[in-house]
Amino acid sequence: MTDYERFEEENKRQESQEPASGATPPDGQEEQNPSPDAGGWRQAPSQEESGQQEGPSPAGGWQQTPPPAGGWQGSGPSYGGSWQQDPPRQDGWQEQPPAGGWGQTPPPYSWNGENGYRQEQPGWQNPYQPSPAQPPKSPRKRKSAGVVVLIILCVLLAGGILFCAGYGLYAFLGYDAASSSSATSQESPAVINEDGPSIDIVDHPVEESTVGADGKLTSQEVVKKAQPSVVGIVAYLDQNGMTGMSSGSGVIISSDGYIVTNAHVLEGSTSLAVTLNDGTQYEGHLVGSDTRTDLAVLKIEAENLIAATFGNVDQLEVGEEVLAIGNPGGQQFAGTVTKGVISGLDRRVMVEGSDYSFNAIQTDAAINPGSSGGALVNLYGQVVGITSSKYMWSNNEVYEGIGFAIPSDTVKTIADDLIRYGYVTGRVRLGIYATAIDSYTAAYTGLRPGIQIVSTDVESDIATKGVIPGDIITHINGNVVTTMDEVAQELEGKSPGDEVTLTIFRPASSTNRRETTFEITVALMADNNETGTVTEIPASPQS
Repeated sequence: MTDYERFEEENKRQESQEPASGATPPDGQEEQNPSPDAGGWRQAPSQEESGQQEGPSPAGGWQQTPPPAGGWQGSGPSYGGSWQQDPPRQDGWQEQPPAGGWGQTPPPYSWNGENGYRQEQPGWQNPYQPSPAQPPKSPRKRKSAGVVVLIILCVLLAGGILFCAGYGLYAFLGYDAASSSSATSQESPAVINEDGPSIDIVDHPVEESTVGADGKLTSQEVVKKAQPSVVGIVAYLDQNGMTGMSSGSGVIISSDGYIVTNAHVLEGSTSLAVTLNDGTQYEGHLVGSDTRTDLAVLKIEAENLIAATFGNVDQLEVGEEVLAIGNPGGQQFAGTVTKGVISGLDRRVMVEGSDYSFNAIQTDAAINPGSSGGALVNLYGQVVGITSSKYMWSNNEVYEGIGFAIPSDTVKTIADDLIRYGYVTGRVRLGIYATAIDSYTAAYTGLRPGIQIVSTDVESDIATKGVIPGDIITHINGNVVTTMDEVAQELEGKSPGDEVTLTIFRPASSTNRRETTFEITVALMADNNETGTVTEIPASPQS
């Protein structure tokens, strides 16, 4: 049997089996036949679908080309019983049924795993493929009515709670909701009420007596009593052709014009001007000063002045209220009053620029430059101290917020001596001029700490004891001394003629090949000139 005969027989066999292959496809759908590449067939589209006009067929139907040697392969549709055979492939490709069997949609084209050829879609197949129908979109789920109702109820409940709380607070504070027009977005018209209330300004009530049962005054009464006794002082300076001025305060201690102030206020002055609390100005004259205690006394020619009353410092207590009265910054702020308490008693302080210290009152009342020489007053209107801004606590440090004042008993002692003698009596001295050597200087120079003698007073007893310049006093009565203040403390309370024992260290020198230490006993001499002499300062023209 030839190849052609076998082809015809196979064609007839397939046509006889077509009715059994399945039912006729419904309208609008294609018959699922295998494609030529997959070993099956697909129904060709109609002319209406493809938009093409079918050409005239040859007489007798479809023309069949004799099959070449090598066999036939189905290429066209199975309708009409006529075929056109494609030339056989030279790569040995054999028609295979698609995966899953015939009559099903073929899988996508793929590459041949052996020779790399790709299946070609036959040109006769209709390229048009209707898109499959999209499944209907499911409608969005709507929130259940129960959830919506629950949310609305929660909002209403929260609003009700807030409203009740706000109204309750509003009612508790005693406000009238109708009077708060600013709380609404609508503006109410202005209402004129000529009979409405107004604020009254009244004077404070006047008490018949402001003195307490214990005799204490109010702060206002203290100021009225003590302020007239506080004056302002301006010191004019003329040093080496340079002129200047400094200002401070003072306290009247007698009705005839004696005034106590700080020594540093008058230091180096050539003329003085004193201004009373009522603005009256006077020329001032220096009576005497004491640099150890930073006190000085001056005099103005005036009568019937209001002298301050001085209180007993021994009755002061820590925590007791006090007032400071002075002129901080000069006359611009004359009569300034600050208030504080007694912070401490018997504080050992030093005067700035001095080698000596003394016991002072500590207070937190503000004491500023210009207030030096002013009054520290208790609540009985008594002056218990003379203030100063030049006192230092220790180590040459000036502290802010800590004020000091010279106690009233010290003021009395020093002022009385300055008025009577022009200097402070009862003081004694060794009769030497010396310089202090501290531990740092001693380590640098190789000397010992102490008081190094520069020269001696020819009238002193120590000048007869064999000391020479360069000797160092290391001890007085067995106590170490390294500062002039420590020397003054060792001599305090002693009288002229009293004796003290000094320990002397003599360093090695060209005349003394070895260091030596020895002791001597010397008699103290009166210190009549340590505070200076009484100086009459020329009066300055009144301004």
